[in-house]
Amino acid sequence: MPRLRLLSACLSAALLTCAVALPIAAQTTGWALYATVLLFMVFVFGAIPFVDAMIVQYVDDRMRSRVSGMRLAVSFGVSSLAVYLLGPTVKAAGFSTLLLVLAGLAALTTIFISMLPGRLTSAPARAAAAPLGATTRAAG
Repeated sequence: MPRLRLLSACLSAALLTCAVALPIAAQTTGWALYATVLLFMVFVFGAIPFVDAMIVQYVDDRMRSRVSGMRLAVSFGVSSLAVYLLGPTVKAAGFSTLLLVLAGLAALTTIFISMLPGRLTSAPARAAAAPLGATTRAAG
């Protein structure tokens, strides 16, 4: 349980940093923009192992490869759509607006991650972890 809370806290901290760094980046130019976006990218790429660790914590071993494959397929699909829409969106709304929208998405993601439940265990694991007397009393 503490390990899962640590993973969730690290991922939330990374996303919260992104939610704070992006509005700052929307108001800066030049080298300050470069430094802020560099900080943002360090946290984005640093969050990838935590996302994989969360998949390990929440997904059953038999389904893990399917879930990881779906995560990659959705990521590539959304990424290609985002690249396709990025040019017209930035032309219409501006780069500052794009960074503020991304900050809002990072803040919402942080909120949703904070609502994740604790470690999920399967029925056989719960039965194996239960004291011997508890299983005989429940059966009898």
